[in-house]
Amino acid sequence: MQIQVTTEDGYLPDAYSKFANDSEKSGRYPIQSFPFEVTDLPAGTKYLSWAFIDFDSIPVMGFPWIHWLAANYPVTQDTVSIPANLAQLAANHETDVVNDVFVQGENSSYSRYIQEKDSKLKQTYIGPVPPDHDHRYTLMVIACKEKLPVKAGFFLNELHHLKQDNPAIILADTSVDILAKA
Repeated sequence: MQIQVTTEDGYLPDAYSKFANDSEKSGRYPIQSFPFEVTDLPAGTKYLSWAFIDFDSIPVMGFPWIHWLAANYPVTQDTVSIPANLAQLAANHETDVVNDVFVQGENSSYSRYIQEKDSKLKQTYIGPVPPDHDHRYTLMVIACKEKLPVKAGFFLNELHHLKQDNPAIILADTSVDILAKA
C-alpha cells in the first residue's frame, strides 16, 4: 500500500496550509483538506481510515497536534483518490463521494487548552500552521476489511487501539511524511 500526495517544491501546497487564501481559512486555520491517492490496496479492502499528525509540534505545544482524523471512507477499487476539500464537503453534507458511514474525528482544537470557540473546526481538517520552522506532518492510512466501530467525534486513541483490539479488521497501514512551510 502506497500514499501519494502532490507537493510543490517538496511542500504541501499553500492552498492546504498556513499560506492558504483567507477564503479557505476559518480564523487562522486552513480548512481545505488536501487530495491524496492510495494505491496497491490489499485484497479485501472495503474502507480507508487516516490520521494527519504533526509530531514536530511537541517542542512547541507539548503534544503532537492532530490535524485530521477520518474513518470508514468507502473503497470500491484498488486505487482510491481522496478529493481536495473532502473534510469540508463531508462536514457540510455537500458530497455524494462518501456515504453516511464516513466519519471525522476530533482534531487537537478539541483540547480544553486550545481555547477554540468555533465548534465546527473540531471534527474536520485544520491545516498546518507551523509557528517556528518548517514541520514534517505524518499522514497514516489504514486499510480495513470492514467498517471501523467508531462514531463521528472519535479520538486518535480509538484509531490507535484498533490494531490491538480488533486486529482482524485491519489489513494494512502505511504512512508518509509531508513538509509544510513555516
